[in-house]
Amino acid sequence: MATKVEYGGFGLQTRLQTNKLYGERDVTSWIVETLNPKRNERILDVGCGSGEQVVPYAKMVGSGGEVIGIDISDDLLKAAKQYVKSSGVKVRLIKHDANERLPFKDGYFDAVSCCFTIYHISRPRDLVLEFRRVLKPGGRVFVTVPDPANNEELVWLH
Repeated sequence: MATKVEYGGFGLQTRLQTNKLYGERDVTSWIVETLNPKRNERILDVGCGSGEQVVPYAKMVGSGGEVIGIDISDDLLKAAKQYVKSSGVKVRLIKHDANERLPFKDGYFDAVSCCFTIYHISRPRDLVLEFRRVLKPGGRVFVTVPDPANNEELVWLH
């Protein structure tokens, strides 16, 4: 079976909507609970897509914290900007290709989140090294991907 991989846009929105309608658990809640943002933290969301995680992160870090989302897709960043605006939180959204060096200084973030993105990266090891570079000592990284055992089934479903 030939599988077409879609980067952002309709493909992502379809997957998110399918999970909301038929998933056993809300993925965004699980991600946010697992990362567990704290007040006043700085959080980077790599591959932020339509903003599913940046809004709850921003609510948790509060006005003393900072949340930055990066994504390569103009369409997804546009959707994220609308979602952020309607949620009344402050999030900085930047167009950036995560295959390139992250545009942040060393040791800037308390946590880095990368959900359903790293498998689109040509050199994942280099990106993980970038996470390490931009994290403060003792910082946290949360990366999640589909399970290879269920990926074909999930692609078919979506």
